[in-house]
Amino acid sequence: MLSPLDVRVALANALSLRGVPGIVMEAEEPRNPPNTTRKFHDLVRKHWVQDYFVYWPFGAARSGLDIEVGFLLEQMDREKPEIEGEHVTVFYEDDGATRRAAGFRIGADGRMQFASLERTRRTHYYSDLVDLGGIAKDWENHGELVEEVLARANAGD
Repeated sequence: MLSPLDVRVALANALSLRGVPGIVMEAEEPRNPPNTTRKFHDLVRKHWVQDYFVYWPFGAARSGLDIEVGFLLEQMDREKPEIEGEHVTVFYEDDGATRRAAGFRIGADGRMQFASLERTRRTHYYSDLVDLGGIAKDWENHGELVEEVLARANAGD
């Protein structure tokens, strides 16, 4: 079984092989940043990151993603957003049965809403990404995930 880091590295490699730079923070060598937050910001600037793909496998630990998701939310939720919603895609696992990280539902206001199905796992911020214009794409297995990521990056066959 692949770890979430293994999957993210494989996705970045698949993108890079198709001419679309893919960056995984843990796989990048530090350029002497004083801390992890600075490393993240340095990588965004160094690589001119324009599109952000959030990988959300069912049940995965997310504590390390708080700063990255917070960065995206902060940049998207400005009067003049620095990151537009169409540049953020949340790829969430949904096998149609037992491994459903999120999904769409009708809210109390009658609007369609993207919502976490993992209530106790600090995932409500992922819904905020979509509320701010991010795109939500489900995937059932890793093969489908690769296809969805490549298609979203305009790097598919």
